[in-house]
Amino acid sequence: MSLDFLVADISEMERAARCRELGALALVYLGRADPATTALTAAIADPAVTQRALALLDGLPALRRRRLLSAYGALMHA
Repeated sequence: MSLDFLVADISEMERAARCRELGALALVYLGRADPATTALTAAIADPAVTQRALALLDGLPALRRRRLLSAYGALMHA
């Protein structure tokens, strides 16, 4: 499943904010050294890295990805 819906049709400010939120959750769920965490952190300032970061998230083991996205969904609807 592609995670492009997380950044589709949004402003640059919103894209950076979503990368920041996902990056914070990735830090908690995956750790500082995980490639997805570092890519999301880089994607905050560099839009070109966003698709790579989402691909890394998409490639996570199902349970880790599900937990991270569930927390993200709860954060977005809070």
